[in-house]
Amino acid sequence: MIRFKNLLEWSCFICAACALIVWPLPHTIALRNIVLGFGALSALIWMFSFWTERSKGNIFSLLIMLAVPLWLLLHYLSFSVNKDLAWYDLSGTWLRVTLSVTMGFGLGLMYKYQPKWPTLLVGITALYPLAVFIEYPFLLSKGIGLLQQYQEYPSQFFKYKSAAAYFLGWSCLIAYAILDFQKTRSGRKLKNIATSVLAVLLAGICFVDFIAFRTLNGIMLAASFGFLLILKILVVNLKMLRSGWIIATLLSFVIALIASIFFYGQYDAGADGKLKNLVKDATISWDIDRSDAWQLTKDPNKLDLIADASGRIVNESTYMRISWFRYGLKLLIQNPLGVGYTHAAFDHYMQQRFPGSRAHKTHSGWLDYALGVGLPGLFFTWIAIFTVIVFSIQNLKYSPAALDYVAVWGLFGIWCLWWVSELSEREFIEHLFFMISFLTSSLCLPNHYASKQPSE
Repeated sequence: MIRFKNLLEWSCFICAACALIVWPLPHTIALRNIVLGFGALSALIWMFSFWTERSKGNIFSLLIMLAVPLWLLLHYLSFSVNKDLAWYDLSGTWLRVTLSVTMGFGLGLMYKYQPKWPTLLVGITALYPLAVFIEYPFLLSKGIGLLQQYQEYPSQFFKYKSAAAYFLGWSCLIAYAILDFQKTRSGRKLKNIATSVLAVLLAGICFVDFIAFRTLNGIMLAASFGFLLILKILVVNLKMLRSGWIIATLLSFVIALIASIFFYGQYDAGADGKLKNLVKDATISWDIDRSDAWQLTKDPNKLDLIADASGRIVNESTYMRISWFRYGLKLLIQNPLGVGYTHAAFDHYMQQRFPGSRAHKTHSGWLDYALGVGLPGLFFTWIAIFTVIVFSIQNLKYSPAALDYVAVWGLFGIWCLWWVSELSEREFIEHLFFMISFLTSSLCLPNHYASKQPSE
């Protein structure tokens, strides 16, 4: 039985590792079906055979993960506005989400028997930043410079910018989590320093990758959470009066600030002052009655964009995103149950009201997601995310584990990223639910932390 148990555990882990590798790649649905299917089957057999600590609380945690697909099944049976699209989404995306949740939940339960697995999974998350970084010489050979804007993204690893922001965002946030965790470590100083250096390199590579992809959302994610990490480390060192660490942290802050100002200027110069005028343009664009350009029903060369008091035309990207977000909120209030499927839910409403519109998404992941799954689906998803975050913060009062930091930094950072990126698509939802379920069963179930006592 021990051999069978180990076989199931390693089968589940290998499938999870393969899924993490193929999720960012375009055109991998068939491969994801295979690895998620085998991974979920291995996890189910393991849970029925070797999970001896089942309780009502544990089962409830699993049901919270599955609440959204169950809600969408109920929606399909009772409230569906387009049964064909709803069934296509249920039998595709949400079937894979169910498999992802099962595999992730089982993998988290196996974690206490295989404590080195998280280290291996973190190593997998570092593959894509390194792969994209190595890809640069080939891009440069095609005449594509590091800060040069281009219309098509020639990287073979992501199908568009939002995919790069999401998957590289996880890598960057995990690097920050490792650095935050390292400040609690004692002993084996050389190993701790080496780990910190590797984490800094990973975060730096992610930052450069974001710049190369010209993904503003990724740049802002890396910069804002990077400054938050530096500030946190500085406060800790000030409390402990570590003069050397204080100087090093302040130096890191100055370097990061100078680098951010430089790249800010480089990006803004190529984006027609988008960042410089962001707040002003967003305020003007909030009034969607001033122009109907955001409906995208007219000739794209004849858009009637609005201007500010000085006569300057507002940035088109800012105008469209803010207007779509404003109208999307209005639609959500009017349709709180959603359309019952996640792919291009905003497009459904736009075609109803403005036939021929080319506006398919609001460009806010959470708003597009809510328009699809409704407020109940959004509520269940947020409950699952913040349950893990709250439990992980509580766990930090005891013996802090690296996964607790990954849960706090990773899930909260990605939750923020979803507000401003197009992430309500198949692979992003599958990956997010896998991470939530894995971290839930790894960190939140009482049997994992029952023996821990508060640290001094």
